[in-house]
Amino acid sequence: MTRPTIPVDPQDDTQLEFCLPLERALDAQACGGKAANLGRMLRAGLSVPPGFVLTSHALTEFIKHNRLQAPLARIEARIGDDAPAAAAQVKTLFAASRLPKALRAALVGAVQQLPGSRPLAVRSSAVGEDGALASFAGLLDSTLGVVGLSALEHALKDCWASRWSARVAAYVRTRAQSLAGMAVIVQVQVDARFAGVLFTRSPRAGHAEEMLCEYCPGLAERLVAGEITPAQIAIKRDGFALNQHYPPVGEDTDRIDPTVFESLANAALTSERLFGGPQDIEWALDSNKRLWLVQSRPITSTSQVREPLVVWSNANVNENFSAPISPLLYSVARQGYTHYFRNLGRAFGLARWRLERMQPDLDVIIGVQFGRMYYNLSAIHSVLRQAPLGERLVAWFDDFTGATDPQPAPQLSDSGFAVSPYGLLELARIAVKTAWQYLFIAKRVASFEARVDAFAKRNAPAELDKRSLIELRAELRAFLDIRLNRWNDAALADAAAMACYGALKASVARTFPEAESAHLHNSLLKGLTGLKSAEPVNELCALARAVREDAKLRALFSQRTGECIAERLSVDPELAEFNAKFQRYLECWGFRCSGELMLTVPSFQERPGELLDIVRSYANAADADSAERADAQRASREAITVDTLRNARVQRLLRWLAWPSRATQLRVLIGATQAAIGLRERARYQQALLYSRLRRIALAIGAQLRERGVLVAVDDVFFLSIQELDDLLSGVTMYPGQCAALVELRRAAHARFERLTPDDTLCAAPGEYPLSVSSSSENRGDAGASVLHGISVCGGVVRGPARVLSQVSETPALRSGDILVTRQTDPGWAPAFGTIGGLILERGGMLSHGAILAREYGIPTVVAVAGASDRIGPGTMIEVDGDRGDVRLLT
Repeated sequence: MTRPTIPVDPQDDTQLEFCLPLERALDAQACGGKAANLGRMLRAGLSVPPGFVLTSHALTEFIKHNRLQAPLARIEARIGDDAPAAAAQVKTLFAASRLPKALRAALVGAVQQLPGSRPLAVRSSAVGEDGALASFAGLLDSTLGVVGLSALEHALKDCWASRWSARVAAYVRTRAQSLAGMAVIVQVQVDARFAGVLFTRSPRAGHAEEMLCEYCPGLAERLVAGEITPAQIAIKRDGFALNQHYPPVGEDTDRIDPTVFESLANAALTSERLFGGPQDIEWALDSNKRLWLVQSRPITSTSQVREPLVVWSNANVNENFSAPISPLLYSVARQGYTHYFRNLGRAFGLARWRLERMQPDLDVIIGVQFGRMYYNLSAIHSVLRQAPLGERLVAWFDDFTGATDPQPAPQLSDSGFAVSPYGLLELARIAVKTAWQYLFIAKRVASFEARVDAFAKRNAPAELDKRSLIELRAELRAFLDIRLNRWNDAALADAAAMACYGALKASVARTFPEAESAHLHNSLLKGLTGLKSAEPVNELCALARAVREDAKLRALFSQRTGECIAERLSVDPELAEFNAKFQRYLECWGFRCSGELMLTVPSFQERPGELLDIVRSYANAADADSAERADAQRASREAITVDTLRNARVQRLLRWLAWPSRATQLRVLIGATQAAIGLRERARYQQALLYSRLRRIALAIGAQLRERGVLVAVDDVFFLSIQELDDLLSGVTMYPGQCAALVELRRAAHARFERLTPDDTLCAAPGEYPLSVSSSSENRGDAGASVLHGISVCGGVVRGPARVLSQVSETPALRSGDILVTRQTDPGWAPAFGTIGGLILERGGMLSHGAILAREYGIPTVVAVAGASDRIGPGTMIEVDGDRGDVRLLT
C-alpha cells in the first residue's frame, strides 16, 4: 500500500500517513476513535469487514493543497448566524477541489488492497466521535454502495464536508463537545441479509443483566436513522438465553437461527471486555450467514456526559509485575510512582503551582485491579498534557510503554502553556533546567549506582541475621528514602530514553517516509555495545562453553538435575574453578530473574539449581553463542548507520540553509538514543539489586516476627504494608495482636486473584472499580485467524516452530531456532535470548526489556499481539515478520 507522507506543520515531528489498513489504526488522534476501535477489534480476532482509514492528515493536506484555510476560517466565523448556508458553502468548496496527487495515489493503492470488487461503505471516524463523553452518532455523513474511484472521491469529500454541517454545529453548542480531527473509514460493504444493533447492557429499566438486540432485514441504516420499527430480542448476559421478541416479529425476521444471537452475544462481550465498558455494537449477517461487527462504541447517556471513564492499563508495568502483587510491594510502588513523576517535574523546572495542580492526578498514578498493578493511564496523560509539548509526551509515553487509550481525549493544544511573558519565562526556565540535568546525566546515573551499591553492600544477606528489628527498621527507612527521594537520577535516564527514542523515530520517518523504512529506527539501535541487560546472557554463554569444553562437566550436566549439580559443585575440588565462576555469576547477576521486583519471588541466588538447568540448555545448544550474534548485529547496525547517514545528507534540515543536513540531526539523535538506552539499562540493573535487598530485609524481619509469635510464617511479612511494618517495629501499631488474622484475610484474597486473568486495559467510572474480568483465556481472539498483527520492535523475517511458554522456568525446553511466544518478558527471561530465532509477545513497548534484548541479538520480534499465547498452538510453524509487525500461522 502506498503511504506517502507530507509535512503539515514544520514543527511536527510525527510521521503523517494518509492511508492505513484498519488493523494498523493504532493512533486515535490520527485515525479517530471509530477506526481505532475497529483496529483493536481486528487485532483481537473479531470479525470486522476489511478496509482502511484515511487519517486526519489527509483532510489537512486536502485543505492545504487547495488553499481552503482562509475560506473555511471565514465560514466558521459566521456559522452560528446561518449554519445551513455555511454547510452548503463548505460542501460546494470541497466538491470543486481536487485531491492532491500523493493522496489520490494512496487512495488508489489502498482500494487495490481490498478483496474483490464489492461496493464500499464510506463513514466518518472523527476524533471525539463515539466516545464516552458524546457520540455524534448519525451527525456525520456516511455513503453506502460506493462503486468506482470517482464515486469514492465524491463520498470522501461529502464525509469531510459534514464536519461543518448544521447538525454538527448544533450538537457542539448544546453538548459543549467538539471534534478535534476528521478521519474517514472505507470498508467493503457487507451484503446484509439482516443487520442491527446490540446493547451489551439493556437500556430498559430493571433489565441490566440482559443485552438488547434490535434488527431488521437488509442494511441497518433505516434502523439507525429511526425510519422503521425494528424487531427486538433480549439476551441474557449469563448463558445467552433468549427471551421473547419485543414486539413479536414477522415471518422474515423469524428466520434468524438462534445460534446467530449466541455468537453475536459472545462477540459483544468480547468487545465489552476489550473496551472496558458497555458497548453499542452495529452488526450484519451476510447472505452466507457470516456475522460481521461493523462498529463498537461506548453507550452514552445524559448521566455520562460529564463523567469520562478512568482508563487502567498494565502495559509496560506488567513486564515487572505480571502477577498479583503483595501489600508490601504496593505500599512502596504507590508512593514511588507519585514521587517519580513529581520529582521529574521539579527537576525539569515546572512551576510549583503547576505541580500543585497536577497533585490529584499524581496521587493516583497507579492502582491495583484484581490484585495486579495498573497504570492510571487517564491520570498519567492528564499530568503529561500539562507540560510543554504535552500531546507529544503522551504519544511518546504510549509508544514507550505500549499503552493504548480506548477513549483518547480530544486535545487542540500541544503545549499546555499560554503565550504570555510569564509563560515564555517558564518555558525558558524549563529549557535551561532540562539542559542542565542532561549535561551530567552519565554522572547522575553513576551517582545512583554508587548509592544503591552502598546500600546493597551494607545489607548483604549474610549480615542481616545479625541485625535487631530496630536496625532492620532503619534499613527499611533507608530503602524508602532512596526510592522516594533519591531516585531522580534513574528517572532522568528513563525520560531520556523515552524522549530520544520518540525523536529518533519521528526524524527517521520524516527523512525516509517510504513504508519500507518503518522499522529503520529500530535497526539503528540493534547490537548496542555494553548493555547491562546483555551481560547475564553473555556470561551464561561463557559458562555453557566451559561445560562443553570439560568432559567431567559435560557428564555431570547430562546426568544430574540442577539441584544435584549445585550440591556437587560445592564439594568437588576438581570443579572448584567452574564453581568459582558460577558463584561470581550468582553474586553479580543472580538477583536478576523473572519477577525480580515482585519481592515474593526468590531469585537465582536463593535457587541456584534452576539457573544450572538453564546453563545445561545453553550447553546443549552448541550454536547459541550470544557474543557472536551480538557482534554480527553490531556490524549490521554500523553498516546500516553509515548507509542511513549517507542517504540523509541530500536533505537539508532547514531548507533555506545549505547546512546542516538531515544527517547531522540523525547522527546526534542516534548517539543520544543509544546512550540513553544504555544508561536506562544500568539504572534498571540497580533497581533489581535494590529490590532484591528489600526482599532479604523483609524476610529477616519476618523470621524474627515469627519467632515472637506475631506472624505464622516468615513470608507473611509481605502481606503487611511498609508503613504497617514500620509502626509494628516502632511499637505504635493500633492492633498488634491482629497481624496474623489480617495476613490470613489478605492471603485468601490474593489466592482468589491468582485464579483470574484480567484484561490488559480496564475502564471504570471515577472512584469505582472495573467489574469485567476473564477467569480464563477465553475470548482472547479468533483462534482460526491465519495472520496476527502487532507492533514491530526488531526487523527481519524468520520461520520456525512456536514454543509457547508461560513462565521463565520453562526456558530450558527451548531449542535453537524456536520462536518464543509468551505474554511478556522481564530480565529473568534473558537466558532465552541466546537460543531463540524469533519472539512474539502479547504485551510490551518499543523500550521494554524484550525489545531491547531482541535488538541486541537481532531477533525478529513483534509485540502487542493480542491473545498470542492462546491463538498460536505449541509446535505450530509460524513466520514472524518483524518489518511489518505481522505473525503468519503456516501450519
